[in-house]
Amino acid sequence: MIKLKSLLIEAVEAVGSDELTPEQYDQVEQMRIESGIHILSDRELDTVLLVDGEAAGTLYTSYRTNVFTFDIIVSKKFRGGPLAAALNRRGLEEYQQILNDDPRAKLELDVVNDKLIEPLQKWGLTILRKVGGHTIMGYVDPGEDPDIKAVADMNLPADDDYQPSEGESIYRVVWDMKKGQDIEVHDLGIVGLRGSGNGVYGIHVTSDPEYWKRRAGEDFGREVEKSQVINIYCSEGDMYVEDEQYATDPDTGIKASSFILLTKRKVLKYGGDWDFK
Repeated sequence: MIKLKSLLIEAVEAVGSDELTPEQYDQVEQMRIESGIHILSDRELDTVLLVDGEAAGTLYTSYRTNVFTFDIIVSKKFRGGPLAAALNRRGLEEYQQILNDDPRAKLELDVVNDKLIEPLQKWGLTILRKVGGHTIMGYVDPGEDPDIKAVADMNLPADDDYQPSEGESIYRVVWDMKKGQDIEVHDLGIVGLRGSGNGVYGIHVTSDPEYWKRRAGEDFGREVEKSQVINIYCSEGDMYVEDEQYATDPDTGIKASSFILLTKRKVLKYGGDWDFK
């Protein structure tokens, strides 16, 4: 049985998934369905809270690519009590254990219940970003202004041999660009990256523009003959990270060149930061 020091409630047990009876496992599944919370396939059922033998709350955890996350569900019958807080504490305790073994480990929680934001903030978590109605929370060291390297380490940095030097150029495929036009660089969440940013931004780039001209035409109906290729020039300290949202070419199964350039420049100016190829 799992000891949950923070949970001092009579008649409550915290058990692992392998300790459930078939009836309790059915209760867990019914609880998940009724909650409407989508538990992703990478989550594992870690802890189940039992009240008088009945499944009352669950904790699902995942640790992949240096990011730990968890989801909790509390049965309708037991909502409004201390079970949610106990499950959150249990999840944070697990993260701390992982952090002790792997200092690179990051915590990111997709908080779907806005009522949990304030309690989590009291435990030291902060809002990292908001994407598509989702609030992503985690830890940021107090007073620390994460630099580009710190953001890269939260994600998947490209190999050292591929990292840019100052003045080096990389390509980007665009449409309807004009000389003199500024290019806005995106907040990290917009390009699918982890981290709060704090002055670090990202933009998709490639070393194979011909592939992406064709791909944009096939996937989005863009007119390939009207596409443009631009050079984006790297500044000191800029870094590439892998584009994890892009897997492989659906036709060939081969992954083409796709990176995200991390930079502290919010706007790229024509003639200095970018020009036409």
